[in-house]
Amino acid sequence: MGSSKKRLGKRKRTRQMGTDEKSLVGLGRTRKERFEQEKKKKLNPDEYTVGWICALSDEVVPAFLLLDEEHERLPGRVNDGNSYYFGRMGEHNVIIATLPMGSYGVTSAATVVSHLVTSFSSIRFCLMVGIGAGIPTLAPDMRLGDVVVSIPNNQLPGVVEFDMGTELHDSSFTRKGSLNRPPVFLLTAAATLRTEISLARSRIPARIAHVQQRHTATRGRFSHPGKDKDRLFPGDYPCESDDRACGTCDMSRLVTRPCNRPTDPIVYFGTIASGSKLVRNPRLRDQIGKSYNALCIEMEAAGIMNNLPCLVIRGISDYADSHKNDIWHHYAAMTASACARELLGYVTATVVRAERKVHLRLEKTLEKGGYAGNTSRLGRIC
Repeated sequence: MGSSKKRLGKRKRTRQMGTDEKSLVGLGRTRKERFEQEKKKKLNPDEYTVGWICALSDEVVPAFLLLDEEHERLPGRVNDGNSYYFGRMGEHNVIIATLPMGSYGVTSAATVVSHLVTSFSSIRFCLMVGIGAGIPTLAPDMRLGDVVVSIPNNQLPGVVEFDMGTELHDSSFTRKGSLNRPPVFLLTAAATLRTEISLARSRIPARIAHVQQRHTATRGRFSHPGKDKDRLFPGDYPCESDDRACGTCDMSRLVTRPCNRPTDPIVYFGTIASGSKLVRNPRLRDQIGKSYNALCIEMEAAGIMNNLPCLVIRGISDYADSHKNDIWHHYAAMTASACARELLGYVTATVVRAERKVHLRLEKTLEKGGYAGNTSRLGRIC
């Protein structure tokens, strides 16, 4: 009797041990698979064809989180001050480049591109992705977190340099020069994106939700701040608060807007105004919008549009007035990055490979005795 119990107990322990061993084996596989996932690939520099330019570190993070696969970081050439991250988005191997901390504006953007295409000569085109200031009108009813994609409009090329020109004695301003249009294959991808949005098949909200679910540590950081934080005041009412959160501003002065709009970002296609100064003046903002039919204002794109094939995508983080604050920076950077990632999915690797390398374009310009665009904004490519 006693020996039977012992044998029965031994069989139970054996069965239990087998179960535990299977669990351990399963756990071992999971750890191995996780290790393999975390083990980064190291690609040849010539395998990267897409540049993703960010002006701020806050704009780099959502781009990084949207990578399908992270790659081992590669060094740039000597004197290359850029910060780089490497990875894959769909069919494309992408280099995310950002300006050094404390640097911004058209000249700094041109320097980043100069270093990028010198260190990584296989780049075919760039996306400039980040935040911008919206120009609010009754139609379209733009909100914070929405996105603007630079698309040619009538005689304008998609991005206009609003502060490049001559101010005359009567205070009138004559704009000079013209920036290049985005390349046809990027405009084709933008047209496809627009159609997919119209058909309610855009995956932009799903991409944002996926990042928030997958990366719980950054979930709150890149979440929608709430409709109550989207405040638009009349142009003649300056901010009265010192805390940059409009804590003492008169909320009865808020512009009345429809409150039934969903929180998912709306993507607009049109003109982006680019200049070398930060605009926090609603009168100037509205003047820029009226003069160029612009939807958005930013500070970097004019430095690179004439020097390489590029498309600019901006998430709206403020309204270019004195009520500007940083509450919407992270979410606007995320919506812009998700839109850029979605658009990139409509560009095939075959089409990209057929494009001429950017550094060859610049070298050809130098051979003709000049620089592309404004000569003060792009260092010599040697």
